[in-house]
Amino acid sequence: MSDWCILDVPGVLAWMAREYPGRPVHWVGHSMGGFATGLAHNNHLIACQLCIAALSGYWRHMAVSEGYRVRVLMGVAGPMIVRARGYLPGVLMGGEDMPGPAFLEWRRWCMTPDFLFGDDALTEKSNFARFNAPIRFAQVEDDVWGTLAAVEAIARRSRAPRTARSGLFA
Repeated sequence: MSDWCILDVPGVLAWMAREYPGRPVHWVGHSMGGFATGLAHNNHLIACQLCIAALSGYWRHMAVSEGYRVRVLMGVAGPMIVRARGYLPGVLMGGEDMPGPAFLEWRRWCMTPDFLFGDDALTEKSNFARFNAPIRFAQVEDDVWGTLAAVEAIARRSRAPRTARSGLFA
């Protein structure tokens, strides 16, 4: 998970700067695509950002039934499945198959109240403080992962004001 945030996102930003010099980068990110830029060392290349359901994945921020499902899957079943198969089948999380190491890192973040900010090995989290672009957070009302609490938790880590207005954080 962290590789996608600290290697791939900076790679995209560097490519944009190289291919379109002098043009502003307007980033729209959903879920991980919204918080991944905070970990990028070159996030200063972003002129503005809109986050759609960017969230803290801590399981207790989720809708109650989903939170407990995730707690059982990530806390108990997932690690056993990854040890047996080397990956987590996507059907279990409603997406694509996830490489074992990525799942185990994601699991660690989701089981920690401070989400990725509780990961002492993730030194790139200091890049969040250097992200200066105007940023807005949108919360989708029926998103069982991206609840208001989950979106607010990640928004508090940015320079964005934390006041809700019609589901948007301005």
